[in-house]
Amino acid sequence: MHRLLRRQLQRAYEGGDPPNDPAFKKLLDLIEAAYSQADSEHDLVARSLQLVSDELLERNRRLTEELATLTEYEQALADSRAELQEVLTAIPDHVWLVDDSGEVVNPRPQIHSALSEALIEAGGVRAQAQKARIEGRIRLWEFDVPSADGVMLYEGRCVPHGTRGCVVLVRDITELRDIQQQLNLSERMASVGVMAAGVAHEVNNPMTFVIANVDHALQSLSGDYEPGAVEEALEALREAKAGAARVSNIVRDLRTLANPHSEGRTACDINQAVDTALTMTANETRHRAEVVRTREDLPNLRAECSRIVQVFVNLLLNAAQAIEPGNAEENRIEISTRQTKGWIEVEICDTGAGISKKEMRKLFDPFFSTKQSAGGLGLGLSICRKIIDEHGGHIRVTSVEGAGTCIIVQLPASLAHPETLESPAPPEVSSGVRRSILIIDDEPDVGRAIRRGLAQQHDVTLAQTGPEGLALMAGSHFDLVLCDLMMPQMSGMEVMNRIRATLPRYVDRVAFMTGGAFSEAGSQFLTELHAGYLEKPFDQGELRRFVEHQLARVDHDKA
Repeated sequence: MHRLLRRQLQRAYEGGDPPNDPAFKKLLDLIEAAYSQADSEHDLVARSLQLVSDELLERNRRLTEELATLTEYEQALADSRAELQEVLTAIPDHVWLVDDSGEVVNPRPQIHSALSEALIEAGGVRAQAQKARIEGRIRLWEFDVPSADGVMLYEGRCVPHGTRGCVVLVRDITELRDIQQQLNLSERMASVGVMAAGVAHEVNNPMTFVIANVDHALQSLSGDYEPGAVEEALEALREAKAGAARVSNIVRDLRTLANPHSEGRTACDINQAVDTALTMTANETRHRAEVVRTREDLPNLRAECSRIVQVFVNLLLNAAQAIEPGNAEENRIEISTRQTKGWIEVEICDTGAGISKKEMRKLFDPFFSTKQSAGGLGLGLSICRKIIDEHGGHIRVTSVEGAGTCIIVQLPASLAHPETLESPAPPEVSSGVRRSILIIDDEPDVGRAIRRGLAQQHDVTLAQTGPEGLALMAGSHFDLVLCDLMMPQMSGMEVMNRIRATLPRYVDRVAFMTGGAFSEAGSQFLTELHAGYLEKPFDQGELRRFVEHQLARVDHDKA
């Protein structure tokens, strides 16, 4: 019997037994069953509550652990943000976030500056970000910004971030470009150094017979000379002039290669560029291989001719240095020019050592060289490809190790220039009117030679310095002033500045001659001369044609 029912019966019957009545007994059984059912339900509720309590305790423990983990994550995130800010603060690049609406957000507000605004506008950051989002790829571009120190060059990089915006980085690459230009110049000068002995040989040969012939003419025409001596002396002088012209061409070719200042894109004769490169590398090739040259007539291309010459010089030097000297009759360097559909091609093939497959993979990498033991900088081919890439062309290399290499340079025929490099020299035409001409040149021999060439048609006055020439202009009248550009005491540029300031009536009457502009300012000055200039060395015919052209220009401007 259930304990609670027993206790109730004992209390009701004071310890005695309840009536032995079947109906009463049935009632007690029902009450006992109800008590037992209640106990069962109570136990079930108690167990359920215990389970819920245990579950809540376990969940609370887990939440406590998760809270601790989240706290660690939040701290790590805060630390990462702080580190990111430190990194962003440390890098020299300008960094922005551009959303899909074009709003520019600076993730480093503490570094905000007026320069940031200038870069955003000058670099077209918003437009570049929009293009990057549309194209779905990284965009790179360059732009310049004027500053107190001159023009600064910047590179922009826009990285799309999903579909919602972009990360934009802008870097100052002014110094980097300067370094690249110095490296380019170093490689060019290295090529010049390799060719120095060859150039000396090419100059010394013609100079030998120039000096010998001039000396012979002087002796033949001195004192009492034999019949026929005049004709022989004239022949010697003609040969001397031809030799001097050879030296002039060599100097011109060397100056074209070594000129560090870009002359900009002009009409460039590719065949002439190849021939210049062949002249400059002749001493390297002649003892190693027979040079075979084939050509087709090609249109002039709008190109930076000195840099194109540099490409061919580097490739010819590589071809020559791939062949051991001493067996020239058994080796060949073949160079051909041709026009194919859409391209101007220059092919240079050699029978040298060839290039291994391993080296081919790194052939155009900067500072990689197959001839480092010989002092190679490893910049030649990388610079060649950069120059050709900038002209929209390609360089293709095929090689068989032990059998030789072929390199094909392709330049787009779309660069064809309608003008010719040199128009035929016009005949010497004089107006017949005697003019007064002032020559300013620091070399007395040059001045006297010019006076001899012009004395029959004009009155020529000589000055050896800029100040002397300015003083003569202030006190006399001259129809034309022919001034040298590079002079030690006062350059032609300074003379021109003085004329503009104090003698403006001569501004349009000044023409220049030069043996080479050896500074960036001098090169820039020459490119801005609308009247052109006379390049040294020149013969008397070129001098007279130039002077008559300049006098006609002055007369036209006066009219």
